[in-house]
Amino acid sequence: MTQTFKTFLAAAAAAVSLACGARVSVSGLEPANRIGGRMASSGYLRGKVVVIDSRDYLDKSNIEPLRRLQSVWSAYKTKPFVLIGCHTGAAKLKRVGAIVDKLGVTFPVYRGVKVDCGGQTPPDGKILVIDPTFSKVVYCGADERQVAGVVGPLILSLKVPSTPVQWKSYMDYELDNLPGRAALRIEAFLSDNTAVAEMDAKYPGASKEYREKLEALLKNRNVKKLSKLVEMSESFKDMDTSSKKGKKPSAQAIDDFIEKNKDLLESDDPNIVQEAKNAIADMRFSAAAIGGRTK
Repeated sequence: MTQTFKTFLAAAAAAVSLACGARVSVSGLEPANRIGGRMASSGYLRGKVVVIDSRDYLDKSNIEPLRRLQSVWSAYKTKPFVLIGCHTGAAKLKRVGAIVDKLGVTFPVYRGVKVDCGGQTPPDGKILVIDPTFSKVVYCGADERQVAGVVGPLILSLKVPSTPVQWKSYMDYELDNLPGRAALRIEAFLSDNTAVAEMDAKYPGASKEYREKLEALLKNRNVKKLSKLVEMSESFKDMDTSSKKGKKPSAQAIDDFIEKNKDLLESDDPNIVQEAKNAIADMRFSAAAIGGRTK
């Protein structure tokens, strides 16, 4: 058992896990509620590991916890991960914004963020970690130092599922919500002989069903184009933090690629539109980092 996984188990045991029985929903991310940091939206959260931090951002005792959370954001911001701060104190928003800026907090900070977990409302003043399929809150605690130990393994499992249950969970969610990512995921699954064998052993005939679903997806020209956009978006995000020289595209090249794919935003399929928005938002974030623009 790896040390990372041991940390994850210890964190999970020390916190409350909420199996919701229905999709977790996050609301309150309207532009009017934004205080600082990167912009977000409920649609942008799809398919990502999501952390919601609720606290009074004016309370001086939270200075060090916020710095530690910023470290988590800095470590994982180029991954399928979003950290959202929710200010729960007095509505002195300009003052909160000034404190956020002074502390160097760049993750999204909002007021009025609400999380619904199948009819349950998780306790206020807690840090919540929501799994990428929005089926459960996997961590509900008050210790920001445990968050990285929970987030890291979740991000890893999202990138490289290790069990048939994980593969099926991600593929099914993405088929319903993220068609471009679903095409990429199923292609990766079908190219992994071990994963296919294990899947068919647990869910007989599943690989045949996913192959048929992939064929149906790729008959749609927009899905094929979207999957390429998503793939390039993820590649650009990795380049954002790469220390290797000669591998980063120019910010202008990213802008040009975005322009060539903006027609996806006119699709009749709302899932294609939302996923294209997500990918383009990430690419613009990467362009800002690579080009030295304000993020």
